[in-house]
Amino acid sequence: MTKPVLVLGSRHDVKLPNLHFKNIYTANGAADLVKTYKKNFSDIYHISTFGVQEFLKNISVREKIIKSKPDRLVIRNGNLNIKNYDFENLKQITKISRFKDMSIQISKLDLSIFGFISSELKYTDNQKIYYFFRCLKKGFFQGFSSGLFAALIAANENPLSEIIISGISLQDGGGHFYTNKDHKGFFSKNDKLNQSNQFRNTNRKKVEAWLFKNLKTDVKSRFLSPNIEFCKSANINHLNCSIID
Repeated sequence: MTKPVLVLGSRHDVKLPNLHFKNIYTANGAADLVKTYKKNFSDIYHISTFGVQEFLKNISVREKIIKSKPDRLVIRNGNLNIKNYDFENLKQITKISRFKDMSIQISKLDLSIFGFISSELKYTDNQKIYYFFRCLKKGFFQGFSSGLFAALIAANENPLSEIIISGISLQDGGGHFYTNKDHKGFFSKNDKLNQSNQFRNTNRKKVEAWLFKNLKTDVKSRFLSPNIEFCKSANINHLNCSIID
């Protein structure tokens, strides 16, 4: 294995391994955490991963991404005119179409496209037919949210590295490190189906837990985390290391 890479989500209990990572992938507002590493290491290459709608509609997340001065953007599912935003030091932009997004996910799963679509229907308990046609109309079945999608991108681009994941859960959405553990998060107008849940992403976690269970062994075996809860629910190895306070 070569030097490990780090993938960060925004969960309230995110733990920052006290290790030197040259490549750090972040999801949405977790971009803000990279500044902690840049205080000690100058050679970090930061890849910020996010969905277009989250960037456009969640002002807090958008500001954190821009202020983190990422080296590269990985933009999911839509077009974004980067010229409208003051990104400093940006070196590369990767735009991932809806079809490419699903292709990347399916390539890492022991599931067919039909199995992947069936997994997405776990998002709702009582409106599966309605939800299926809603996804079909959009031409997109989301699968993993930005955090674990960033982990798949990291695994794909660093085939000889261990992938360290922190700030991501398979159990409930929870709050963010920049709010509090009970914060319900930002709801967009597209989140009508899960407004009754305590946290924004609870339904999405049902989908993710099933998909993660069906990750290919050669991918999943490279995932580690300093978060014990995540390791238990994801059935991956625990990373025993010191944590940045």
